[in-house]
Amino acid sequence: MSGDDPAVKQAKIRVGWMLRVFVWTSVICFFGTITGLITLLVIPLHLLFGWMLHASRMLPGFFGQWQQSLIPAACLALALWLVHRFIRWWLAARGSSLEWKPGHSMVVTALLLSGSAAAIAMSGVVHQAVWLADGSWFQQGPSGYRRTVALSNAKQILLGLHDFQEKHGRYPDSLGQLEWDPVAKEQLIRLDAGGHGLKEEFLLLRPGALADQVGDGPVILSPFIADAGKFAVGYGDGSAKLLPQEELGQVWATLERRPGDE
Repeated sequence: MSGDDPAVKQAKIRVGWMLRVFVWTSVICFFGTITGLITLLVIPLHLLFGWMLHASRMLPGFFGQWQQSLIPAACLALALWLVHRFIRWWLAARGSSLEWKPGHSMVVTALLLSGSAAAIAMSGVVHQAVWLADGSWFQQGPSGYRRTVALSNAKQILLGLHDFQEKHGRYPDSLGQLEWDPVAKEQLIRLDAGGHGLKEEFLLLRPGALADQVGDGPVILSPFIADAGKFAVGYGDGSAKLLPQEELGQVWATLERRPGDE
């Protein structure tokens, strides 16, 4: 009889498991939705598929600057060859009969790189954990967080402006001309200063100016951080600091008396 056919039994088992998975997934999603615990369901999805989203954001910028990856790729290939030759020499010196193949060397190199990346990531996690555990940061509340983000973004933008000036001999006409990955640029030059979800862009104070026209004067100005009553101001020497609203007039006065405007 067909019911005794092993292939049919296997098909029924697969269908049964698919139905069980579908039913339990539906129950869990429904439960998470009505109880407000849907975030707990998102976490494993991010762990499983988050790399795809990250790759979709990062790869376009990577391939747009592939020339900059030639030297690291050449160094990696040279290191792989040296590791392979060293291990083969070491095995031969010990009189081992083990046949060491290039694939083995690639695995060893990948493990070394993964270990190094894990160590760097762990140091970053520990650094951030210690920073977040700082009592003063929690006491500052959301205002302190926005001030920190504004200063951090300002310094990153100043680095981008410096690189642009070194390459083109002048500052860009707008921050949109910075040669960054579009996603990273959007995250840096636009700031939710008011905490209402509305992002405003940093202001470039000296568009198209030469380096000697700017000097150490102000270069960029953040959106107004309302709950702190301050702006983040970036300067030509790469520094950034917070200024209260009352001192904004001094920034404009500094711009008006720059040598390049005379």
